[in-house]
Amino acid sequence: MAALLPAEPPHPVPFVPPPIALLNCPPQLQVEWVNLADPTKGFKYLFLSPDDYASLMERGAAAGGPAPVKAERLVTEEGEERWQLTGGCMAGQQKGGASKGASG
Repeated sequence: MAALLPAEPPHPVPFVPPPIALLNCPPQLQVEWVNLADPTKGFKYLFLSPDDYASLMERGAAAGGPAPVKAERLVTEEGEERWQLTGGCMAGQQKGGASKGASG
């Protein structure tokens, strides 16, 4: 007698793990997807709006610590200003205050 195999779901939904650890990243972080209709295709970059970036930098300076994120100014083809994340999100705190930065 042949063994029965479990039926596959009619429309499997693929799990797409995040490409980088985003622990302790600012909630204002936004994503520029390769294809907005299909996020499984990945993303181009992570970014902050100019207002959110300025707010984070002000809070970091007021706290007397390092910049909470590293970003470069970017202007889209449509003329929208963004701050493209280049590093700085904390991927995990270790004893002694050391941390790993996320990079994409």
